[in-house]
This record gives sequence, C-alpha cells and structure tokens, in this order.
Amino acid sequence: MQAISQFCKENDIDRVLAIKMRNAVYYVSNSNFISADKQKIFQQLSPVLKCQIAMEMHNGVISRIRYFDDKDSNLIGSVVPLLSPSKSHRNEYIFRRNGHPTAIYFIVSGRVSFFIEETGLAFKDMVAGGYFGDLDIIFKRKRRYTMLSTTDCDFLTM
Repeated sequence: MQAISQFCKENDIDRVLAIKMRNAVYYVSNSNFISADKQKIFQQLSPVLKCQIAMEMHNGVISRIRYFDDKDSNLIGSVVPLLSPSKSHRNEYIFRRNGHPTAIYFIVSGRVSFFIEETGLAFKDMVAGGYFGDLDIIFKRKRRYTMLSTTDCDFLTM
C-alpha cells in the first residue's frame, strides 16, 4: 500500500482515483493466491484432480457460471485456477465501447447492463452466472458495447 501511495504522489494521481487504485489492489491481493505459485501447484496434479479442485475454488461459483456448463473437465481444470477476482461498484463502467478487449468477465454477484452512452439507455441486463466480453476477444475486435455495473459486482476474469 505504501508503494501505491508513493506512486500516486509522484505521478500526481487524483485522490479519488488513488483510493480506487488502493482498493482494487487490496481486493485482488487478499483474494488471489500468487499466480506463479498456483501454476506450479496445478502442474503437479492429474487432470481429474485439477477439475475437482477448480470446481471448489472461488467458493464453488464455477458450477453456477453458465459458460462452464458444457465444458470439458480438462478445460475447467486448466482455466479456472488462472481466473482473477475483480470488482466494480454501482454505476461504474467496466469497459467502454471501442476499447481494446483485455478480459472475459464471469459474473459472481451483481448486475451489469449493456449500455449505449450516446442515448443513456441500457438494453440488456446480466446477473450472477452470466458472462460477457468473450466475443470481442474471440473475433479480435474492439468492444462493441459499453458495460456498466448497475449494482456492486464481483467478477472472475480471464
């Protein structure tokens, strides 16, 4: 936290933005085992055991995310341990239209909306168990829509 404070001070980062940055780093660091260590551990496990553990990770939420319903156990055991927790607050943009896609979002809790900034209209809501952002990555295109948290949200991101 001291390093973040120093960074914000040296780079003249706005106080509100600095608080958001500290909160984000605190959230991720307290809910995410070091990725390199996680990968080393999982490399030693059989595919069946990897999948069983992956299904229990993140409080078992994977069984409630529709994306994983029809996926092979090898994929689940390989991907789920690499997911990172993320959070957004009510009325916060998750990403904006025409932005470069960097993640797929799996909704653990909360509600998000596809949002058209020009009109201020939300046209589709998604809730826990849903996912979004995948098509932009698959088709290697800029974000087609803006995504807005309509409640406080928790995600797993890939």
